Amino acid sequence: DGRLNEVFGHLDINTLRPEWMLQYFEARSSQISAKKELKFLSVLCNWAKARGLMTAPNPTNDIMRHMKINEKRDIYVEDSWFDLVLKHSTPMVRDTLHFTYLCANRPDETAQARFSDIDGDELVIALTKTENKGLAEKRIPITGELKSYIDSQRAKPIRSMFLVSDSEGQQIKINTGKFKREFKLARDAAQVEADDIGVSFVRFQLKDIRAKAGTDLAREYGIEAARLALGHTTQKQTQDYIRSVRKAGANARKSKIGESKIFSGESKSVR
Repeated sequence: DGRLNEVFGHLDINTLRPEWMLQYFEARSSQISAKKELKFLSVLCNWAKARGLMTAPNPTNDIMRHMKINEKRDIYVEDSWFDLVLKHSTPMVRDTLHFTYLCANRPDETAQARFSDIDGDELVIALTKTENKGLAEKRIPITGELKSYIDSQRAKPIRSMFLVSDSEGQQIKINTGKFKREFKLARDAAQVEADDIGVSFVRFQLKDIRAKAGTDLAREYGIEAARLALGHTTQKQTQDYIRSVRKAGANARKSKIGESKIFSGESKSVR
């Protein structure tokens, strides 16, 4: 595994210590992934021990039970973290983060969005995750920065059918390949700069941007605006989803989220 190799690859396998495993788990932004990676390391250690290549105890033994995963993410992406990553992003990553925030999308909704989804002065986002619950789509007025974003995509030398694409006009793949690599590098560089200038930074995931957008909308325009943007069926669902954050209202990106009329249209249900 690439991440394991980055952290432990330079070490003799017999020097690995259990406390390092827990530190690795706690440092990862995705603890689910971290636990899978450490299970792989455990298999690798057992393989090495069976062949006489490792004499020390398996460093993951008895430590995995201390790795409790919080299934509910409650991270709020601060503006400063968001801006740092944007600063160090390639155009593809920058477009992905920007469009995801503007539309309060799930990652897959961003990757699937096409120019053909534009219906007059609205962008129609298909909600595949909730269509079985009766909510098939959300409609976003194309105004403000969303309009500027779409216009900039239309003006690119290489036109794509997708509203977010790579340098060759191809659909981005969120969890593999170029996007995953470039998003990681952008966060790495943001972390280095944050450490250099002495400011806080937390490695957020792409899916955390949707929660930021919903939280900013709720703080600025109310829970109903956030519900429509997120494509939720009830306000209670939105209240449970948005982040509790100090001074979030003061930090809301008015120019990025749009005007008070954004998401003024009701999301449409399956007929």
